[in-house]
Amino acid sequence: MTLNKVEYYEEGSGPDVVTYPEVANIAALKELESGSKAILTFNNVQVNFTNDKDMYVQDATGALDIYNSGLAYTAGQKLNGKATVEYKVYNGMREITSITDAELTATDGTATPSEPALDAIDNSLLCHLVKATGTVYIENNEETGKTNYFLEDEDNNSVLFYRKWSSLEGTDLSGLKDGDVATVTGIVVLSNNTPAIGVTEIEYEGGGSQETITAANIAAFKALEDGTVAELALTDAVVTFVNGKDMYVTDATGSIDFYNCNLSYTAGQKLNGKIKVKYTVYKLRSEERRVGKECRS
Repeated sequence: MTLNKVEYYEEGSGPDVVTYPEVANIAALKELESGSKAILTFNNVQVNFTNDKDMYVQDATGALDIYNSGLAYTAGQKLNGKATVEYKVYNGMREITSITDAELTATDGTATPSEPALDAIDNSLLCHLVKATGTVYIENNEETGKTNYFLEDEDNNSVLFYRKWSSLEGTDLSGLKDGDVATVTGIVVLSNNTPAIGVTEIEYEGGGSQETITAANIAAFKALEDGTVAELALTDAVVTFVNGKDMYVTDATGSIDFYNCNLSYTAGQKLNGKIKVKYTVYKLRSEERRVGKECRS
């Protein structure tokens, strides 16, 4: 060891010693303000996934991303010990952006995903490793040229999944078709402020179709089988009434309810164009025909 500099101070006159609060787990760290530093206790913190600069970890209380830390751990390992960390919130994601004074030990293990229902994949599961199965729904945006992939269940709940890490093997989505049954494993992240699955692994069975079913008007759409996904053409279709999740629309051939589609139109407006939607026959006291819970333009 070579000494380059020595400084002496009178007792009580030296530089201030910076101390950081100690937090017992990830949940306690996430209660701090963005930009805070703290001494975090790692108590069986499991490494869920690593790729490039991201290392997603979770303990019994929560999960987050350790970003660009230089730590060389692998998926499945469990970490114990303490480290001084800097905590930040970036675009809604919770992150550790630096680690110093790390005294950590690692034991090998297996990263096991949880298997929540599709409607349970929300902000509370950000950075968690999950596994979900559903029917594939593909949205092609003609304006942007972007393709979006969704998993749907029997109750029309859905979640977006996409290839976040393009260099990761086994995550190519180009072979998927509408109607395929897929099992997606990945990290819950945010896409346009909406929880989505960044794919780390995907398995799927064929059976879907690349063909897009089209309906020239509301009457043709209502002639389709219950549960059919189709591209509906609207020509001078009038929005007759909007309330809560319901938006009733009428064209020259008939009327239908756009249910829970999050479309921001108002009564009296005329709609022209095409929208990809799912047709559902919903029975209450009488038969009511409507667009399914999920629709995408």
